[in-house]
Amino acid sequence: MRTSGGFLNFQAVVNGQTYLNILYHLISFPLGLFYFIFLVTGISLGLGLLIVWVGVPLLIGVLAASRGLSTFERLLSVKMLGSDITPQPSTEKASGIWNRIKSLVTDLATWKGILYLFLRFPLGIFSFSVAISLISISLSLIAAPVYFWAPWASGIWLWEYHDIWLSYSPFTAFLVIILGLIFGFISLHLLNSLARLYGRLAEVMLGE
Repeated sequence: MRTSGGFLNFQAVVNGQTYLNILYHLISFPLGLFYFIFLVTGISLGLGLLIVWVGVPLLIGVLAASRGLSTFERLLSVKMLGSDITPQPSTEKASGIWNRIKSLVTDLATWKGILYLFLRFPLGIFSFSVAISLISISLSLIAAPVYFWAPWASGIWLWEYHDIWLSYSPFTAFLVIILGLIFGFISLHLLNSLARLYGRLAEVMLGE
């Protein structure tokens, strides 16, 4: 699995893997939301229509689609996170339609893949929220001098509930920029560590 350096290693700042990890966190929420809606809708409809047998092919279709989505997630983890995942055997290798369906239903990889797709929704919300929060705070601190130097500004509340007031001065602006850079540097490492955890999870859930 590719890494972007150990914790507090400056290599993380210039390593492209760091920014692939950030992109992975940002797209996790929309992907997880799509998987959740697709699976819940498909499974609910399939179970509801079992009484008229229409639900059987619908559920089989959901299982087959989930295998395809799991393959996509495996490739995404390999390409973006550098995960080392052995591809799961394809159900298409089974001869005959009934053998393929049996292989699809009884294969543990199918159900592990579905569980992983469901997990992508809450994990996606978490990683997206963490990434947006850390990036926003870092950029806000780094860009704070723009506000300091605005014609109408005489200072800024650093912490509203503790009455900490920073007066307008180049030195104050410099300190805030340094604080933003330090916070951003630590944020990159936190996001890299989170990406490594997600990569390990993908290896366990989507590998053989």
